Amino acid sequence: MPSRPPSPAAARAAAQAVRIWKKRPRLGLHGMLSDYVGNKNYYHMGNGVRSYDPMIQRVLQPDPLSPFGTGGINPYAFCLGDPVNNRDPSGYSAISNTGIALGLVSLVLSIATFGTASILASLGLALAIISVATGAASNLLAGSSPGQAATLGRVSYGLGVAASLVSLVLGAIGFGAWRLGRHLRKNPDFDMSLRVWNKGPGVQTVGIHGSPHVTIAANKLLRAPQLARRIRPLLDADTDTVLLGSCHAGQGNSMSSVAQVVANRLGKTVVAGKGTVSPEYLWKSFTLHKLPYEDVRVFQAQGMWTSARTSLVNTVRFEQQSTAIYLRQLYAHH
Repeated sequence: MPSRPPSPAAARAAAQAVRIWKKRPRLGLHGMLSDYVGNKNYYHMGNGVRSYDPMIQRVLQPDPLSPFGTGGINPYAFCLGDPVNNRDPSGYSAISNTGIALGLVSLVLSIATFGTASILASLGLALAIISVATGAASNLLAGSSPGQAATLGRVSYGLGVAASLVSLVLGAIGFGAWRLGRHLRKNPDFDMSLRVWNKGPGVQTVGIHGSPHVTIAANKLLRAPQLARRIRPLLDADTDTVLLGSCHAGQGNSMSSVAQVVANRLGKTVVAGKGTVSPEYLWKSFTLHKLPYEDVRVFQAQGMWTSARTSLVNTVRFEQQSTAIYLRQLYAHH
């Protein structure tokens, strides 16, 4: 028996229903798909594991991880009662939007500032980055793999504690650096900035305070490359030999000494002492004795790879020495 065509009123109602259906948004809260049953819509979390009804503001199925697990005390609560700051893509446990966002921001900022960190600061920075990354991974896995999430959470906590300890050490070093600067400003014996003067044809003398792998100018500790940059514009065009009158500038020889790094950066011959020296002592050694003389050594510019090795070792030695100086100043008596 053939079916009768729908009445005009029924056809209009069906067309109106189709138009309303097409206007309904398919994406809802937290980017979840909306599923409509009549005039009501539902969010199916975890690919249909559990369904959330936004009209009554609760999940229709109980959370199997409640009340003693990560699902929280209320097995029917959605996002632990805070859908603004949390989300629940798995349907089993809420994760923090803020925690993940801060973790990613911290990771990006840490990478952006990594090149300016010292060796000790880089260690703390690396610990902090790994701690943030494991913490974010723990949040992401909280719903799908609670066991792995708990393990990552403990790892993140331990690394965070380690990073905090490194930060405390860096704070102590910073305070020691402040005390060192105050001591240098008050002590006239250290009121010696970088000085350059001529000693003969093609020879110039540089005077600056120094310690093993460290030089001191204008109340600041200088790295060897920084010293070379300050010396370069002060030299004459015909200068081919620099007498580096800085104590311990030759300590470390060609492997890590300040004098070797300066020679590499300037591309000139550098004469320096391994112990306590003065510019006048270097000049007398250079003119009256055949070098090397006692603890005075001559340094020539090295090749590219050897120069890179020397710079790396010198940087490590600088960090060790400057840290020791700062910590000594931290506990020094007034």
